[in-house]
Amino acid sequence: LLPEVEPLLGELRAVAAARRKTPAQVATNWCVAKGVKPLVGVRTPDQARQLAGTLGWRLSSAEVDALDAAARRVGPRIPDNVFQTA
Repeated sequence: LLPEVEPLLGELRAVAAARRKTPAQVATNWCVAKGVKPLVGVRTPDQARQLAGTLGWRLSSAEVDALDAAARRVGPRIPDNVFQTA
């Protein structure tokens, strides 16, 4: 992956380890904590189990703040519209 993303991945992994969750579960829960209603597709029973692991718990405000801070360190933002040139 891109090296610029490593601070965010590291924070996702740290929260996941502390919570006994996967980084994907933490990332999905983080989206929910930010007010996003994620649409997640699953194709396998394992993916369904992973998704179910995002339910029934919430990140603490300190965890959300740490993830937000790590996200700000990622670097240049990708435009919302990838076809946008200006």
